[in-house]
Amino acid sequence: MAAISRPPEAQSALFFRVKQPLSPGAQVICAPGESAVLLEMGRVAARLGPGTHAVQADGPVELVFVSPGLRALRFGGKLGTLTDPASGTRYEASCFGAASFRVTDPAKVVLTLASPGDADGAVAWAKGSLVKALPEIIAKSGAAALQVVTGAATAAITDALRKAPAFASVGLELEGVDSISFNVDEATLAALKKAPAAAAPVAAPAPAGRPRCGSCGADLAAGAKFCTTCGKPAGGKCGGCGAALSPGAKFCASCGAKA
Repeated sequence: MAAISRPPEAQSALFFRVKQPLSPGAQVICAPGESAVLLEMGRVAARLGPGTHAVQADGPVELVFVSPGLRALRFGGKLGTLTDPASGTRYEASCFGAASFRVTDPAKVVLTLASPGDADGAVAWAKGSLVKALPEIIAKSGAAALQVVTGAATAAITDALRKAPAFASVGLELEGVDSISFNVDEATLAALKKAPAAAAPVAAPAPAGRPRCGSCGADLAAGAKFCTTCGKPAGGKCGGCGAALSPGAKFCASCGAKA
């Protein structure tokens, strides 16, 4: 009997389920980085890593190949109604982006996502889970609406998204968010710009010593007199200690960090 491996046309799928049960002694080949799971009566009988393996079982078993992960998975959709914490303004937003997942537990992937005859279901679940998690993450971040739609809060939001528990429960880890943007219509954007600014803006992480805008939290270029994100006078905050910086300051008066 010829050794069984994942066919070329299924290389990009998160998993591939072999249609016919395998008999004891059958040869299985897992490519580098790939793994496979043997199922017996719906339960995990064995986990196989890269290399060639002889099936050891008391009877026929199912074979499911599992990829090391999903790369550059594009996702997007409507986030529903969000609320600006500063003004209480309610607004509709959508998101678009790309993310990469790493498989941490092949057996969990097979038992929770590898439905027979539904190779695309796992990908749809991953995309949907990213969009579904974002409204709660945005709300918990305390980010003002303008910070969300202009990208000033993106780093904080994506960091929280990586820690979402839903992915670990199915054997996946969000390895990285390659890109993400949040969109609102022009009328909503105009209304948000007129809304009161947040008292304590959520700033994206910045290198130590790099100033940030005191109004919206965006990074400021060295020597900038105005913020390119919100258009207000730079002022800024020290990236080292958070103290206020005077426009044009080259060093922080509180900690001495270079602006």
